[in-house]
Amino acid sequence: MEESKPVSKPVKESKPVNTMDKKSIARLCSSRRKNQSLHWAAHIYQLLDELCPYLLLREPVIEAFNTFITSLRKYESEHHTFYFTKRNKYSSGIILTLITNGLNKGRVNGMPSRFLIRNSARENEISNDIYQHFLPLYELIKDDIIPIIEQKKKEHRKQIQENRLHMELSHVNQLIIKLKERYEKTLENLNRTIIHINNEIVQLNST
Repeated sequence: MEESKPVSKPVKESKPVNTMDKKSIARLCSSRRKNQSLHWAAHIYQLLDELCPYLLLREPVIEAFNTFITSLRKYESEHHTFYFTKRNKYSSGIILTLITNGLNKGRVNGMPSRFLIRNSARENEISNDIYQHFLPLYELIKDDIIPIIEQKKKEHRKQIQENRLHMELSHVNQLIIKLKERYEKTLENLNRTIIHINNEIVQLNST
């Protein structure tokens, strides 16, 4: 009888070191304060998690997110991205426009970032490279998230206008109350004066 050879187990392909899954990306984005180059990535992750969480379950989206994060970290010594507040949460960070001519050719309008260097050519080069690495992610999420963001922006603008009108209304009401208080005191004084005059008339007629 021939001796049976041990069956070798199939070797699993290891993922690249820089590849992160959804949880890893979430952890990285939650620690963005330690790395200012990732504010933008954290913002996009939070938008996806809030508005279209199912997108974060898609492997192509995760792969594109990894590519985007890698490009941001690549320039972390030269380029930082902005931290997003509640006020500008839905107004920026998703829709970008690449400038294709002029002195700022290669620069990207709408990119929430600042440079730690003073070299226009290098800034344009970095902007363009990050933009090209952001595009695959944008193409995968735009059809789902852009309509929701536009709706959120409308709701946000409406809320701001409504809050402003309520503040104006409150201010006018306060003015009315103050005017009423002021004129009530004036009326009281005038009534006292009328009573005093009438008393004097009565006294004159009684003598």
